Amino acid sequence: MTSVTATSQLTYRLFAEDDLTRVLELWERESGWGTLSPETWRKWYVDTPHGPCIVTVAADEEGEILGQLVFTPARVSVDGRVVQGLRLSAPVLSPRLRGTARSILDHPVARLYTVGIEEAWARGYSLVYAFTQSAWLSFFRSGVRMGLPPFADAEYPCLARPFAPAPPKAMCKGCVATRITTFGDEFRSLWETANLSFPIHCGVVRVPGWLDYKNSSHITLEVRDPEDGVLIGYSAMRAQDGLLMDILARRPAHLTTVLAATLEWLANRSGDPALGGVDTLKAMATPQLRRALQTFGFQPVDYTFAFISNPLDPNLALEEIAPERWYLAPGD
Repeated sequence: MTSVTATSQLTYRLFAEDDLTRVLELWERESGWGTLSPETWRKWYVDTPHGPCIVTVAADEEGEILGQLVFTPARVSVDGRVVQGLRLSAPVLSPRLRGTARSILDHPVARLYTVGIEEAWARGYSLVYAFTQSAWLSFFRSGVRMGLPPFADAEYPCLARPFAPAPPKAMCKGCVATRITTFGDEFRSLWETANLSFPIHCGVVRVPGWLDYKNSSHITLEVRDPEDGVLIGYSAMRAQDGLLMDILARRPAHLTTVLAATLEWLANRSGDPALGGVDTLKAMATPQLRRALQTFGFQPVDYTFAFISNPLDPNLALEEIAPERWYLAPGD
């Protein structure tokens, strides 16, 4: 697939191994996320629990990479049936591509997306989902009129609370949070129990390999029943900014306990170098988590999370993966 700009002929295609150096150069120049080493690229986008990511790029005639888009494989449970999904992320564009589109379908992100979706269909993926900035929702919504596939979408407020003061001890119900860096088979059991008890109609499957991949670099805490030691839940916070990337409990009522134990652990570690100076916990207020957040006095901040989902499998209806049916966390 090609697109002609005012300055060059562009080719939109799948990433090849010999693109890596130029992709990393694009990332460093334009992503705003700093540098990325070849080792980190491999860890994030090649050695995932479910195989390599689909990566699409925009290249000019000289081979310079001017844009990229990543589709990360995930397993998603839809009404108890596990399907192959892809998380859309890491759109990076050179300034040379910005403002060049004549229509929505000609937008570089739309072209990168189309190339990726063609590959996803060929590999048998069933759906695509993404967290994005709310400003992008108008792009996806208007794209339907121009020929892009329909997306279901939703917005969720960001709420925040200082680590201190710790919640009342009674809110923890005797549970204590403990930091972990690995995930054993108990976490598979936790997911299976939560899947039935909430119930989780649609959600990324949270089993040990996936949790290692997604949460091992975060401050991850497990919370256990004080009497029998059974794992009742966990939380994972990104140390750079205090965002709650993931949280799960055996039952909906346990979310409050897991959050209370998490806040107590954080409040007792003020000044810990591992926290990097962060003193506030932020969270995406999904329907499942909102009540627990309000219980502990979380307040709105000036940010809104946006979520989109799109079925690729013709046997999977858009309504089946509508946002209100998902159990979501930003790290998904």
